[in-house]
Amino acid sequence: MDQAEWTVLRVDGQSLGTSAQLEQVAQLARAITVSGKRVAIVVSSIQTPGNKSTVHRLIDASSNCLRTKASNYNKPTFISSCSHPRIVSQLERDLVQLIRRSIKDPNLGEDAEAFVAESLRSAREFLAAIEIIGEMSPSSYDTLTSSADSMAAYILTCFLQSSDLPAKLIPTQSLHTPLLKPSLDTPLFDTITSSLCTLLSPHLKTSTIPVFSGSFPLPHPLSLHTHLPNSQHTSLFASLVTVALSSLSSLPAVLYLLHSHIKGIYTVDPRITPLARKVRELDLHAAVKACGVSGGTGVGLSSVGVELVCGSGSRVYLSRIGDVVSKLNTCVDVEEVVKAVGTRIGSQCQGLPSETNTDSENIVIYKRGVVVVRIDRVLESSGATDTNQDAVKLLMESHRILGHVFSVFDECGVRVYESSSSYKTVTVAVGDESTRGFKRSDSSEDLIAAAAVSPKSNLETAIDKLRDMKSVKVNVHPNKGIVSLISSSRPCAKPQEIGPTELTQKLLGALAGRKIHIEMCSLGVGAAGVSVVVGEEYVTEGVKAVHEAVCRESSK
Repeated sequence: MDQAEWTVLRVDGQSLGTSAQLEQVAQLARAITVSGKRVAIVVSSIQTPGNKSTVHRLIDASSNCLRTKASNYNKPTFISSCSHPRIVSQLERDLVQLIRRSIKDPNLGEDAEAFVAESLRSAREFLAAIEIIGEMSPSSYDTLTSSADSMAAYILTCFLQSSDLPAKLIPTQSLHTPLLKPSLDTPLFDTITSSLCTLLSPHLKTSTIPVFSGSFPLPHPLSLHTHLPNSQHTSLFASLVTVALSSLSSLPAVLYLLHSHIKGIYTVDPRITPLARKVRELDLHAAVKACGVSGGTGVGLSSVGVELVCGSGSRVYLSRIGDVVSKLNTCVDVEEVVKAVGTRIGSQCQGLPSETNTDSENIVIYKRGVVVVRIDRVLESSGATDTNQDAVKLLMESHRILGHVFSVFDECGVRVYESSSSYKTVTVAVGDESTRGFKRSDSSEDLIAAAAVSPKSNLETAIDKLRDMKSVKVNVHPNKGIVSLISSSRPCAKPQEIGPTELTQKLLGALAGRKIHIEMCSLGVGAAGVSVVVGEEYVTEGVKAVHEAVCRESSK
């Protein structure tokens, strides 16, 4: 068994977009190796300054192909207004420019340019097929994601090699994932981890730095795009790599979730208020909740992945790579630096460090771009009022409708944030998805019929399906936001205690003091917390109000 301690760096795409950022990754990898530890790196698709990430640019090109398919349905096949060649060509120019500015070794630079050219040539052929078929399935999205992540991994590998670091690209597409039960569960993770151990074993006796792309194959019908949205697959795969290296070594591996702009987990977005305070240590559930909902305190944190690592006794840190590199020197341990500038995450961590007893134990998080969908039941009136009907049956029917609503949104790929139901009304807060595309149809007739009309967004498709339900009226209210208040140290309330809790009263009172109208309220599941839906224009003011009224009060 290997005696070295491994460190896994999960690097986001914004930390790879310039030569200076690539140099930061190289400096950090070199510092870890100099300290006598081993390092492995997992990357997501590159995002150059002023542009979307590589994978999002490819998805934009595919969406353009779908719109072109619908608009050209009755035109001759040689007439097309699709602009995906222009999008892909601009992407290739940006990546080639990054390679030429960053990789000084001419041979390695040529190899990187050739790899990008071949990958994008395949992407062009793939997009041309999408334009003809007029369909984007989850596996199609996975193909584009894998291509984008692979280009990022290859470019970083060549850059590290040109910086005299022994990096080696490990092809994740060779992982063996046989057809198992179609769910993200322990047997699947064990299979992937076992395959990773086989891939990594030859490199244990060498000084090689393994570099992985964040994409990995899943057995059908699982999909990275459907089951792990918002680039969470990269964090999950980094966690699987960490688990595999821990099993191959006598010492548990450490996982660093590194970003270009996220310093750690804060009590509130520091861009909104100077009162924001970084949380040094946070338990697993509160960290996942904060990173999953807030647009400013964290992104791309896979709850499944972090649970895998924390469960194995490893250490997980979320921090900004620039802060880590700027504080590095030969006399300081890398992990101590990361812990000082970031947030430690783990199942055994305290909600807050013991030396900050006077600080707030509450976290305010938010989400913009929310749509509220309200389903009102049309109750039949047979001479009796609604209140005279059997309340139990009414509530059971509302729960059945809520279950159907969840299944429709899940089928259409729309994320549900909050929900509530009464005997007459079901209300759901969902993400305002801009993804457009056709799902795989069961028959060619359905596909032709779908292609004859303009493609709709996933949310529009889901709402159309809900409006097909009998005896209901569906109302859609866009331009909403969510403000949540979470207690990081309190246990979850017992079922019989759920009601107007102290935490709920504080949040509602703070918003009422600013005369902010609340359109929906729901209690958290698995943590002491409460979330409300407000108008999107009131999100910033609401976050400030709650933070000042609750977090400042707790720190007195």
